[in-house]
Amino acid sequence: MRTSIIGPGASITKVRAEVQKGYQHAHQLYFDRLFPGASSELKEKALGPYEHLFHTELFLKPSLAFLHREKLFLITDEARFNSLNPEQQSGFEPVMVLESRSRRARFWVSPEGQIVEFKGLTPHKFNPLNLNHNSGQPNGLLELDPAYCEKTGLDIIGQIDSGVHELGEYFPDLNPYAQLFRKAGPQTKYLPWLRMDLSPTLMQILAQLENLPFETFLYQSCARFGAQLRRFHDAGKTLHSPFQAPNDRPEPFYSSLHSGNVEIHGNIIDLEGMFDFGEARDIFRDQLSRLDRSRMDPRGFIDAEILAQAETGEDFGFFCRLSDLHRFIRGNTYQLTRESSLAGNLFTADAQTPYYFIVALTGVLRGYYHRPAKEKNKMEEIDAYVKEKVIPVFQELHSQARQEEMLHRFLFPIRHTYRMLSFIEKEILAA
Repeated sequence: MRTSIIGPGASITKVRAEVQKGYQHAHQLYFDRLFPGASSELKEKALGPYEHLFHTELFLKPSLAFLHREKLFLITDEARFNSLNPEQQSGFEPVMVLESRSRRARFWVSPEGQIVEFKGLTPHKFNPLNLNHNSGQPNGLLELDPAYCEKTGLDIIGQIDSGVHELGEYFPDLNPYAQLFRKAGPQTKYLPWLRMDLSPTLMQILAQLENLPFETFLYQSCARFGAQLRRFHDAGKTLHSPFQAPNDRPEPFYSSLHSGNVEIHGNIIDLEGMFDFGEARDIFRDQLSRLDRSRMDPRGFIDAEILAQAETGEDFGFFCRLSDLHRFIRGNTYQLTRESSLAGNLFTADAQTPYYFIVALTGVLRGYYHRPAKEKNKMEEIDAYVKEKVIPVFQELHSQARQEEMLHRFLFPIRHTYRMLSFIEKEILAA
């Protein structure tokens, strides 16, 4: 057996020894594979003590796993691998993988520098009743229906290649679970553990590694996100999940499309919570009919008029699109803290100018509302509207929050996103 991240011909013992050298050693190996042309100065900055490329909530841990390259299937537990008979083990090789953004995902880098991410582990021991509070699924595991749902969404968007392997093929006790692989399609950049909630400083380092000015990197990522979201919406799909209850408050316009579910180059992933517009509408109206509305929005961030239109209007798809865009741009409607969103990330406490936020928001809207070249003037009207009407509102809210020493509650209520999309679609594009 061999492992490509360390060198040809490596044994399980060799791979295990490399893993035991620790995360710093593993990060050096992975960095060199991903950015072979990087200067020593830039490498030192990317792996430095203040901003670190392989750090999310914690430093990404290396581990031993067993990869079947042809099937793109990863066995993440050595005891699981050893439980297979020799014929079943054929085709697998030991590799060193890194923990990805999610604790139930690992990623590997090919000799050519291509990343393959595997979502859904193969633990030797697990408790089906020990559920992850984010996914509602057993810790480390990915259930079959969510796996296939995400693959369907990725196929619709058409930028990230994916496939699903049912774990029962190898392990009967894991029959209800699956593993999803994700990798970049042609001409697509994909660093799965890095998401759009990355700090602006680390974004700038990544832009340098890719030989791009930061403004260009940011704009392209946001425009890519906008274009992908439009394809997703044009297919009648949404991540609007009405009446989820962050902080125990039912949220009519909740969406799981937060910046942590968008890869740093603008690729939308983590699509397990996908609905059709019609499904979201039925959930919305059913739940709304059961709720005490007087307790639903105690701080008044959701206008009664918007709620009424969503409840009785014919185009519920608009509110699905609104919910998805609002969550990415601003963050949760009910969140008291400044969530890592475009606004939360780029409107920092000491920001003197919203310049980079203008770049990002312009990229999102241009990608989302892209029209043929003959309608270039429409795009320029949208740009001007953002700079002249939308950004001043952000600045005013931010300034007010700063004066009141309440930046942790700096919010951009959904009514402003509603007005922005309505004006663009009804006044600019429909004119």
